[in-house]
Amino acid sequence: PSRVDFDYVARIARVTLAALVELAGYNIGAPPATPTPTPTPPPTATPAPTPTPGPDVCTELLVNGDFEASSNWQFGSTPFPGRYSTTAAYTGARSVQLGIPDGNTNRRAYSTTFQRVTIPADAEAPVLLRYVERTYGPADNLDYRQVLLLNSSYGYVAQLSRS
Repeated sequence: PSRVDFDYVARIARVTLAALVELAGYNIGAPPATPTPTPTPPPTATPAPTPTPGPDVCTELLVNGDFEASSNWQFGSTPFPGRYSTTAAYTGARSVQLGIPDGNTNRRAYSTTFQRVTIPADAEAPVLLRYVERTYGPADNLDYRQVLLLNSSYGYVAQLSRS
């Protein structure tokens, strides 16, 4: 079987995660909300253990990660919101287009797409792959892509990449 270069995959994952939440209209610098305490339920019987997948098994956490359906991804409310497209599909028929479509005057767009994902606490090497293709005109040296890691309240945790 083929092996996966986890260092490469982790770098790609960091870039993708930030792109998913880039300027989605959330205040990413705000501290997370203080959780409200909830009563602890009484203990219940422990279920029988289930087999744990081996290290070569990956679990897809993104839903509709290939963009083939019109579901599960959220698009920021911005001047040029992200959108499903057939222009630059990596595999399959569809992709997501971010940025200003060809034929429009260059201006701030802040296109964003994101999906809430819970990474299991026991994940040994979380990986997020992405494919980026620039299909329209040249950048103006002000354009950038960033991948941000946010907490469950969309509060800023870390910038994983910016390019």
